[in-house]
Amino acid sequence: MSSLDLQLEINTTGDDGAVDSLRAAFYARGLDRKDVMGNSDPYIVLSQVREDGSRAPVWQSPVQPNTLNPQWP
Repeated sequence: MSSLDLQLEINTTGDDGAVDSLRAAFYARGLDRKDVMGNSDPYIVLSQVREDGSRAPVWQSPVQPNTLNPQWP
């Protein structure tokens, strides 16, 4: 992979400093070809790391079919 970019937008209101909303956008460029007859069908999995070091998936993006330059807004 040539690059993976993350864009975060965090919104807060009030004086307590609490986050009211969070928006993330992921962009990848130059992924390796993994399909035999085409490009790749990439997706993202976000996981929570537990105290024991294990990982628990908490979200999976939609698949971006047949692309080496996906984006998940």
